[in-house]
Amino acid sequence: MLRRTAAAITLTALAACSGHAPAWADFAAHDAAHDSEMSEGTGSTAAVPPTTDGAEGSATTDALPMTAATSEPEDTATTGGPTSDGPTSGGEPLLQPRILAVDMPATVHLAGPVDLEVSTQDASRVRVKLDGVELDELVDQGGGVFAGTVPCFGSVDNGAHTLDVIAASDSLADLRAVDFQVAAPPAGDLAWAIPYPIGSTSRRVVVTAEGDAIEVGAIEVDGAPRPSIRKRSGKNGAEMWAEGTIVLDSREGSVDAVALTPDGRIWVAMNVRQADKKWRPRILLLDAEGHETGVEMPTEAGATVRGIAADDAGGFFAVGFAGSGLGDMDFALWRMNGEHVAVFSAKPWDYWPEVTKNTSSATSRSTW
Repeated sequence: MLRRTAAAITLTALAACSGHAPAWADFAAHDAAHDSEMSEGTGSTAAVPPTTDGAEGSATTDALPMTAATSEPEDTATTGGPTSDGPTSGGEPLLQPRILAVDMPATVHLAGPVDLEVSTQDASRVRVKLDGVELDELVDQGGGVFAGTVPCFGSVDNGAHTLDVIAASDSLADLRAVDFQVAAPPAGDLAWAIPYPIGSTSRRVVVTAEGDAIEVGAIEVDGAPRPSIRKRSGKNGAEMWAEGTIVLDSREGSVDAVALTPDGRIWVAMNVRQADKKWRPRILLLDAEGHETGVEMPTEAGATVRGIAADDAGGFFAVGFAGSGLGDMDFALWRMNGEHVAVFSAKPWDYWPEVTKNTSSATSRSTW
């Protein structure tokens, strides 16, 4: 009797459990899914899709989630990262686009389109917003470089502005904010100007074929003027050489004149004070970037060079003055031909005007 009762209770319990227990197929499916997840690794991530503006299918990159990556500079924002377990496209991992450089003037002085160039890495497109307003998408120049323009309407835009540069590739993006100023003159005024000392002349400024300005003179170093040269942009007056203003001699002195050769090289005529306190002219040929070429006119102390002009062959003719030895000053001439051979150096020239009163004969003198 007890044996039959125990059997009945066992059958009743099994029947009750069978109504709630999952089937063997459910256990097998669960185990297979778990094994698949473990084989793929626990650190995998999925690409972050663009968010939508509420309308089905209308994704916009404006709403791309921007999160700062720990390996990125503070001025960039990114999504994801260039890792093998990041977002993928067609089975390949997506590489994080990066903005390497933005070439935009810090100050804009003229009305009109301002050239903009963005250097990138792993970016397929670059967009730009000016003070929040979308501009035309930049044009791919190849090699990760994208180019376009930023509009400037002149003095009406004077003040601070911000460019938001966005380099994107699929669902990943890099953002950089670039601040700049507009300081354009009123219509009809000079775009930029620099007042020079009273008495200075245009022999210290020459204009290149591109419309830029080569300026010579002196810059103070350790409390004394040193001969110097610089190049300014004809567009906005900014210095164009990487070194800025270049010092041409360590001795006290100044560059008094400058001239351009037909091929764009630069003749400079300077006067420097030697260790013996005597002044000596130096006439040098520089390359188009303001660096010495090794061509120099032989000179001696005692004369002063004041002006220079280049000839069609690339040589020069310079003028100045020197003591005559008779208590007055004579004109002095320097000449080097296109083969950079010195023709004459500090050659004196003088002229006595014709004298007719109380003289028996007219006298004139010319020395070459």
